[in-house]
Amino acid sequence: MWSVIIFVLLFCISFLHSFGQNDSYNYESTYKSYAEKFEVVDTAYMEVVYAHSIFDPVLKKKNLVYEILSVGNSKSKYTDYSSYNSDSIENARAGERYKFFEKIDGASRKLSATYGASRERVMKNYRDSLLHFEGFMMGFYYYEEPLHQMEWRLGDETKEVLGSECRKATCRWRGRDWTAWYSELPYSDGPWMFGGLPGLIMELTDATGEHKIRARGIKRDVYPLGLSKTDRFKTKREKYRTMMEDFIENSSARLMSSGMVISGLEKETAKPRRLFYCPLELE
Repeated sequence: MWSVIIFVLLFCISFLHSFGQNDSYNYESTYKSYAEKFEVVDTAYMEVVYAHSIFDPVLKKKNLVYEILSVGNSKSKYTDYSSYNSDSIENARAGERYKFFEKIDGASRKLSATYGASRERVMKNYRDSLLHFEGFMMGFYYYEEPLHQMEWRLGDETKEVLGSECRKATCRWRGRDWTAWYSELPYSDGPWMFGGLPGLIMELTDATGEHKIRARGIKRDVYPLGLSKTDRFKTKREKYRTMMEDFIENSSARLMSSGMVISGLEKETAKPRRLFYCPLELE
């Protein structure tokens, strides 16, 4: 309990210190610049960095992607770090954010190579719903679902994650058995679509070990929260999954038929190739 109290106090001190040391930051200017390219839906005031280890059982390969939960007053957004940086490139504090992540793993600024990449985004509306976005080929697709459909079973076990005492919760969700460790930080949110627990989810793993998501850093920051104004095509989850699985298994054929292949590379592109894929949902 005392570790949580100390953690929260340090959190507040860090929050006040960061604003006291950055008088050059102009939120109004940032908002205006951001709103030119994005549909602003809320203001974020905290961000949580997660390291997401993914294992593809077909290709027998592992991937590591850094992902970010941006927490606002009424909404949150979950995306990979490369997309997060691209979305906030107009923000005057982008350089400061780079330093924050570099401190975590001493990583370079080669985003895609260092932090991994994904075109998946989840926007949660804390009142009742969430939007799932993902882009592949030439389109950006999205579908809507009710918020926090997981039926959690709360346990008494505890463990420390990122200096915070966390409690255990488990659930079965669309073909996978998940174990979550949530803190006493008062945010009923977490990675990807997950949430609905009495506190912020700090760690999340599935029983197969194919997905392991763990918080690596938390930071207070104030910036606009929104979605790109790029055209988006509404679909349903089942249709989206079918399209994605077909593309993963037949990416070469889909690229050839799309007209996206550069002249002279047709033969190389035509080689059958399955892409790295390990969905969080199996059904």
